[in-house]
Amino acid sequence: MESWRSWGITQKIAGDKFKHDPREPKKIEDDELPLALLVDVGLFSMDEAGNPKHELILYKQTAKHETQNQVFYANPRVIGMITVSLTTEPCITPTYQVNFSAVDSEFQKQGYGSLMYGLAFHYVNNNLGAGLTSDHEHSTSPEAEKLWDKLADTKGMVKKKTAAGNDEFDYEYDNEDEDDDCDFGMAQRTLLSPLLGDKYRQGLATNHSWIMKGKRFKSAFDKLRKQHKTYSKLSSDGEVFIKELITKASKLFDKEYGN
Repeated sequence: MESWRSWGITQKIAGDKFKHDPREPKKIEDDELPLALLVDVGLFSMDEAGNPKHELILYKQTAKHETQNQVFYANPRVIGMITVSLTTEPCITPTYQVNFSAVDSEFQKQGYGSLMYGLAFHYVNNNLGAGLTSDHEHSTSPEAEKLWDKLADTKGMVKKKTAAGNDEFDYEYDNEDEDDDCDFGMAQRTLLSPLLGDKYRQGLATNHSWIMKGKRFKSAFDKLRKQHKTYSKLSSDGEVFIKELITKASKLFDKEYGN
């Protein structure tokens, strides 16, 4: 859960003064086999309500072959993935939740996790016009909780509000503002939750819908999407290529989380 830097009283008195400066997006290198980003919108994945899930897959090709007239790329490797979908409850609508995220162990602790979340925030905030929150359908891993805590305490992160001015999810449905009603999914009870409320359940990484101001990841997002279009055009079958990436992303998640 976010620290005192993000408390309402702190924000009211000092704004972002005590928050951490945002990290610069990981630099996207222009090498022989540049990174690319696939954004799949429900082509093969739907949520329980039948709404499309949005999957962002960061990858790079591992082989390049050139002939006199054409360039061929092969054997894409997925570096990271993140999937988002609309929350089932309003949760300060519209709000998307992070359902799954993973980075290949070989590429961890190199800034790819932060890059994936930054790209997801840019996509959800600017392309979908919504806020982003943690998983409220199931629960969030301890590692992802730490990342959400850091994001909350970073300058430029703003809590989305309802028309009535509320910015915190209501799990007990105990006020008249239906737009902040939210569910806690499979988050586990703690010693504090029966006394202080369900927001203290374990597995709820954040109780807010967030907007990342400044469009800091726009350049990286646009560059990676452009590279994906290039790879897709050069593939012999674009749909098969996308299916291959989605399958590899699913296997990556299973590998990293032991399923």
